[in-house]
Amino acid sequence: MGHPIEIVKTSPDHSFVFNEESLTRLLNQDALKYRRLVIVSMSGHFDRSKDLLLNFFLRYMNYQDKLKNGSEE
Repeated sequence: MGHPIEIVKTSPDHSFVFNEESLTRLLNQDALKYRRLVIVSMSGHFDRSKDLLLNFFLRYMNYQDKLKNGSEE
């Protein structure tokens, strides 16, 4: 299973900093060259359903992967 990659970082003064090196490393991986890629960025205060949205995306992607591989658990 994949893992999150921090493409936009927050600085101590609460501003956002684009991490171009991480994005370049991600996009240059051989396994991703011919695949669709979606980048989702979420920010906000604690306890504002960001984790709910992320979990929904992860469950959906895992389900699609299981369908693709012929497993419907």
